[in-house]
Order: sequence, then structure tokens, then C-alpha cells
Amino acid sequence: FALGTQGLLTVFREPGNLAADTASHEQMQQELGVAFDVWSAATLRREQPQLRDRCAGAILAQLDAHVDPGALGQALAELIAGAPPHVDPAPYAPDRFTRR
Repeated sequence: FALGTQGLLTVFREPGNLAADTASHEQMQQELGVAFDVWSAATLRREQPQLRDRCAGAILAQLDAHVDPGALGQALAELIAGAPPHVDPAPYAPDRFTRR
């Protein structure tokens, strides 16, 4: 089983769209405690150099996660076969966003 816990990076070409989504994330942070970072265009270029288009910046929603469909299928097959599913506990560590 694999859970990707790198967060979700949303990239914006237009500064107005970045500002609007930032405001939405600020509201979610106040109401729900959702953590996020706003990346400037320079930070985005440094962190994601493969992006070639001109971008205004990005928002990294730190707690967003995704499940690897292949690994989920393997875990389900292991359960159906009666074997204990493989689960790597490292992605679930409480300090996963503070480690560098």
C-alpha cells in the first residue's frame, strides 16, 4: 500500500488566479486548520525547474495526499489471498512535513 504525502501543488499562470486561490486557502486555514504554502514564481522555478511556461506562482497544499492505485491493488490482492498487506509506516509519521 502506498500513500503519497507530498501534498498537492497547484500552478498558476495568472497572478489574479493565484491571489483568488490564496484567499480560498486562507479561509480554509482559518476555519479548518488546512496547511498550505504560497510559492512565488522564483520559488516555483527553483523547486520545479521542468516547468517551462511562464507561471505566476503556486500553492502547495501540504496535507493533500493520494493513493497509488497499483499499490492499493496489490494490498487488496494480498488481503484476498489471506496474506498480511505490506504497509510502509514512514509516510504516516507525524513529523513528515517538518523533516528535510
